[in-house]
Amino acid sequence: MARAEKILSAVQHLYDGLLEPGGVADALPAVCAAAGASMSLCLTDAGAAGGPPSVFSVGYDPEGIRSFRGFIAHYGLPSWVRTIPIATLRRRSELVADRDFARSAYYNEAIKPMRGFYAILAPLSCPPTQRAHLAVGRERNAGDFDSDDVAALRALAPHFNNVLRLRHRLSAERVDHASAFSILDRLATGVIVLDVAKRHVFVNARAESIAAKRDPLILSKLGVAAATPTDTRKLQQAIAAALELASRSSSASDVRPLKTKLRLCLARHSSNLPLMVTVVPVRASSATGWTNTAPRAALFLTEPERSEEIDPKLLAGCLNLAPREAALAVLLARGADLAEAAAVLRIGLGTARWYLKRVLEKTHTHRQSELIRVLAGFADPLS
Repeated sequence: MARAEKILSAVQHLYDGLLEPGGVADALPAVCAAAGASMSLCLTDAGAAGGPPSVFSVGYDPEGIRSFRGFIAHYGLPSWVRTIPIATLRRRSELVADRDFARSAYYNEAIKPMRGFYAILAPLSCPPTQRAHLAVGRERNAGDFDSDDVAALRALAPHFNNVLRLRHRLSAERVDHASAFSILDRLATGVIVLDVAKRHVFVNARAESIAAKRDPLILSKLGVAAATPTDTRKLQQAIAAALELASRSSSASDVRPLKTKLRLCLARHSSNLPLMVTVVPVRASSATGWTNTAPRAALFLTEPERSEEIDPKLLAGCLNLAPREAALAVLLARGADLAEAAAVLRIGLGTARWYLKRVLEKTHTHRQSELIRVLAGFADPLS
């Protein structure tokens, strides 16, 4: 294979590495072939996070790689490597003579255990807070690299740098998505995210608990359905409307006309109260930096009879309530009437009425029903 074909093959392997578990490491053999090398490695420091450097390699002795990592973690790279400008290639022999190199601690403690000697070094920048060093190498008896070898690696280095940057961005995105899903998993409200084919790509713990009863929501590999054909049809229509809205560059004004159509009640056999479902169109904004902007639909499931916890200390602090006033308010929010709340607090009904009057004044409400709506805003979404 001609040199140009080897370079093109290496470039292809590098970009293929974006989608493969092995990543850029899988492209190193092709990089070696293009540069006429028998071994290659990429060293990446930990940036602002600190910690030991990351090394992936091919052709070097695996036990020697451990010695190399240990040496770099303790002493760092020698000054003649650190002074190479980023995006500039140098043969090692241009920077330090073979005789001096063979006597150095860097060679004897870091490079020799890997069975390396000659190298072309290419400092990279990926991401901006980190430095990476790409190197291709040969054993001592293989002879030094020539200008064609250097030119080949010079053609590959920018692609290598781009792929490292892209891998970093994709990894950061996956972490962000995982963190977001971890937060959703803790909500007391059920959450289901559907893709454009109406298949669920995420189901939080509460939604799984609701769907496990199969009343009224049913999850399968094909998607989501309700317990009755009529409710299933209504649910599918709402999901389709949300996905259609998400497929456009929608604004808040686009959502409002459909809001009533995207909220529905699914009848349940196990309760007199229905399951409340809100279907929301989701489209990743270009401002987020996400690479996947495919339309999504999110289902938020609410059980009216399920009361989230309200912290009386939170009420007392936010609304300037006395401890007994806060305790009474919490009981009323949970569905107790005034007499039941008085019995729990072991106070007379007249005292309970006085506490209620004080709570209404401090929350600027006039009726108990208004108070309950205000208190609902203090429910713990993670309870």
